[in-house]
Amino acid sequence: MDFTIEQLFSQDDPVIERFMTFREEFSGVDNIVFLIYESDDPFSRTNLVKNRQMVDALAEIEGVESVKSLTNIELFTEGGDYLLQPVYDEIPLSTDSLLAGQKRMMSSELVKNYMISEDGKVAAILVEIDRNYNEHKGRERILSEIDQVQLQVDWDWHQAGLPVIRTRYVQYMIADNVRFLIPVTLMLVILLSVLFRSLVGLLLPLMVVGLTIIWTLGFMVASGVTINIISYMIPTLLMIIGVSDSVHFLVKYFHTLKEVGHRKEALFQTVKKIGTAIFLTSVTTGIGFGALSFVNIKIVKDFGIYTAAGVFFAFIITVLFIPSMLMIIKRTPESKLEAYSRGFRMRIINRVILLVRAYPKQIIAMGIIISIVGVFGAVQMNPHSKLLKANVLSLEALIVSKKQETSSKQETKHPKNQYMVCNSLRMHISMKNILLENLI
Repeated sequence: MDFTIEQLFSQDDPVIERFMTFREEFSGVDNIVFLIYESDDPFSRTNLVKNRQMVDALAEIEGVESVKSLTNIELFTEGGDYLLQPVYDEIPLSTDSLLAGQKRMMSSELVKNYMISEDGKVAAILVEIDRNYNEHKGRERILSEIDQVQLQVDWDWHQAGLPVIRTRYVQYMIADNVRFLIPVTLMLVILLSVLFRSLVGLLLPLMVVGLTIIWTLGFMVASGVTINIISYMIPTLLMIIGVSDSVHFLVKYFHTLKEVGHRKEALFQTVKKIGTAIFLTSVTTGIGFGALSFVNIKIVKDFGIYTAAGVFFAFIITVLFIPSMLMIIKRTPESKLEAYSRGFRMRIINRVILLVRAYPKQIIAMGIIISIVGVFGAVQMNPHSKLLKANVLSLEALIVSKKQETSSKQETKHPKNQYMVCNSLRMHISMKNILLENLI
């Protein structure tokens, strides 16, 4: 499964090419997990010892590249042999040393409001994930192990960062799909039971739906396509389409069977009449989804192609599988055929026909009024998506970090380093403006 927001980028957009070039040249924060915690005093020796133990435990997780926190942060110095020195080589015992370290970090623009809040009550641990593990399965395992490590300390925890957002989003989406499919399947069972009042009328449409989804997902896997933020809707759409085709076929078959009284002849006439109608509707529906294959966004293109393929799979299964099953099962009792022809469905249809015959002009006028209201609402719709907001916020966080880094390096009085960092900062700001102006 791949649920990265970058999949929504256009493939031929020069702005996207500039953004990708920028990402290759400058590291970002799309692989950093922010573990924010609240404690009585993050700078107390007890909490610093817990922090150091947390850092050691997190660093041992497979796939974690580095861990930064208050206990291992390195800051720039005014002089000496080293440009960077850790604030704490070891957690000090004396109160004066603890206060000195706290004062040094609270006065650093690199740390304040980044790893420690301005009031000194909320701190953060930064976990950098190895880019080789920065995919859904790797992130999910790492975050699960991080959750277990957090349970060892009685602090109030909050997780942030793109790896967390992407992983939790996928987990919530999968859970929602499971919760959604169960009531939808139950509704289909109830409706099909009420509609056909037979085991055949219940099971055949559900089997068509199941086979259609299996064929389509298998085709996607064989083609190397993964489930993403758009394609995960394909099974739901195919469920609707597959049930619709099956219901049309079965209703026509049972009605024809009552008239001709012979199973083979009823199937022949049903396939000839309703099969043609289902084929034409499948073609038009497939063309509609297939038109998405001409867009520049790959996941939208894949969505259109494989949904169109699923539509044709539903047609093939409906006109081949259902007749074959109807040939080998027992003949439908005459009493049920009578119910199919004179049930509540026919009463509803007859009333609709009477309504159309009695008020054709009023129905057309009402349709025009509703369409006008719909057009008015459609032009008010905001077409600008905010799906890239997470990426822009990540860049803004990176820019703040670079600003703080620049400020600290200026204090060290190394002109060459100042020049390089300032150029880097300008590049970050430039790319951030490009994204804001062109992508959001």
